[in-house]
Amino acid sequence: MAGGALEADRVAWSPSFRIIASEYAGENLFDRLADEDDLEDLRGIADLTNPHALAEMGAIELVRPEDRIYGPGTGLIMATFAWPGRPSRFSDGERGTYYAALAEATAVAETVYHDEAFLAGAGPVVLEKTLIEAELDGTLVDLRRGRPAPPNVYHPADYTAGEAFGRIVRRLEGDGIVYDSVRHRDAGGQPAGECAAVFRPPVLRNAVAARLLEYHWDGRRIARVR
Repeated sequence: MAGGALEADRVAWSPSFRIIASEYAGENLFDRLADEDDLEDLRGIADLTNPHALAEMGAIELVRPEDRIYGPGTGLIMATFAWPGRPSRFSDGERGTYYAALAEATAVAETVYHDEAFLAGAGPVVLEKTLIEAELDGTLVDLRRGRPAPPNVYHPADYTAGEAFGRIVRRLEGDGIVYDSVRHRDAGGQPAGECAAVFRPPVLRNAVAARLLEYHWDGRRIARVR
């Protein structure tokens, strides 16, 4: 790697911050189960009688059995991995990735950028979001300032390099990646926040929906978040 070998560090954020659409912030199946045996019992019943319960499991086969977590406070975590989303900075969309930030302001800056891109051309609207707080503790590949990083992983719009690097970290069964925020910048244009892309659910615990946020889109930009 240009600049030296990649580094990994223990990262412990208590809490970390994540912002999601409020419709995804409720309790789900994983909050109600106690362990893998409960999941298998439910799967057996659902296979025969309850397609809705089976659908609630999502693509659970994408998560290794030893990485699955259950019980109160796990649903907001497991949902990310059982229902993969669209491609992102370190994921091609085939596997779930839990993105979080060290500071709430960073989580807001990251989501504002993406929501403004999504809402371009739309009339004024207020989006309801939920702030998720969770404890994060894992050994993450560290790409923050002063550490070596693969070329182009910080490109503002092209995620090709980051997605390829994410696949390598997953293949090595890494916990994830910690990196400088691309969207949260100081007055000089330098990174003002830190983010994590978590690839394994056990890195996270005790997730709670902390509070609601309103994103006010005025037809041109998100003018305020409150």
